[in-house]
Amino acid sequence: LKFKEAAVHTQNKFVLYFVLPVLVILSYSSNVYLLPSLPKVAHLLHASEAQQKLAFPLLLLGSSFNCFFVGALADFFGAKKVMVVQMVLVMIGTCICLNAYRMDVFLLGCFVQGLGIFSVALIKYIELYEPERAPRFFAVYFFLGCACIPVVMILSGYLCHYHQWASVFWFWFLAILLALLMFYFLPRLSANTACDFKFKDYFCDIASYWRQGEFYAALVSCMSIGGAVAVFYTLSPHIIIHDFHHTSRDFGFLMILPIIGRLVGNGLYFFLSNRISIYGVIAIGKWVSCLAMLLYVVAFHFFPTPVVLMAFVGGVMLAYPLIRTSSFLRVMSINPLLAGSALSFLALGVKTVKGVSGLFAARQDGEMMGLLMLVIVVVGALIHTVIHRFNIRCQKNP
Repeated sequence: LKFKEAAVHTQNKFVLYFVLPVLVILSYSSNVYLLPSLPKVAHLLHASEAQQKLAFPLLLLGSSFNCFFVGALADFFGAKKVMVVQMVLVMIGTCICLNAYRMDVFLLGCFVQGLGIFSVALIKYIELYEPERAPRFFAVYFFLGCACIPVVMILSGYLCHYHQWASVFWFWFLAILLALLMFYFLPRLSANTACDFKFKDYFCDIASYWRQGEFYAALVSCMSIGGAVAVFYTLSPHIIIHDFHHTSRDFGFLMILPIIGRLVGNGLYFFLSNRISIYGVIAIGKWVSCLAMLLYVVAFHFFPTPVVLMAFVGGVMLAYPLIRTSSFLRVMSINPLLAGSALSFLALGVKTVKGVSGLFAARQDGEMMGLLMLVIVVVGALIHTVIHRFNIRCQKNP
């Protein structure tokens, strides 16, 4: 019995300190690892500038489409099974990209990869695996995931610069395959539900959330900051590599600056969440993002350099975890039994807006990026403030 308990304890440590962190790193990097290779892919496939910029928005739209059902399936059938299926989809999408002979086929592969992004199911799994310590592990895992994004992008830039662009996708295919093998060590958790999956109940759950004022406020706040980040990821590879004539390797190194902002934001969230309310954290995030984009528009006009661009975008990245994490936790607390569905509904709206923002940004040039991001964060902050104050009045005068 003691030997069995020791084996379970060892497996638990291995899952918490190795398997889950690796899955979080892959989840965080799954929509940015291909960015350094996009200009070279577009050149070799004889694609236009606008087609190149469509890759990231289509990946986001695929991710938003999977959010329509992934959270519910994680609630009803278990997050582990859902993640396995999604990883297989990522591998299929990667194979499509590797065998693409036209840009539209490559874009289809990006969309399929988006269908396999498993962040929602992974959050649900961690929440069920360690319910009491989940917030603590979320903070550590998310910090680690952000810290590894520039490492993955530098490696992708290196592979693309010194080898063929296909080596980037082979690298990602092997990484997903190794992660899939790690699922052998993940214990099977029961689904957090007492009934079978029914589409009727699922759509009733959707309707119930859309009647919640708190859900609307969280959705608007995440959409504004997410839309601005999507514009940056859509346009930055072309601006840095094509307009400023830097290599894909240089682009990977420059991405360290915005990721530093995101890491600081994660640490700041961990510090502020224990001292002020969720709404206070979101308010700070809104002010930081608006101020950073305003300063970016002014500074980039006088000093149009890649370092200035990446440094001030780091201010938006700093606000990103403050707004996103607070909003996600607030929505999950509305109905803990449907936490996966809640994340899915929220991510569905957010990623759809991010994809549409990217599609619109694909038609713009680098000079419009700052103005577009500024408009998105300011309008989103104003709408969120109005909805939040309306909710407070409704609670005082039901």
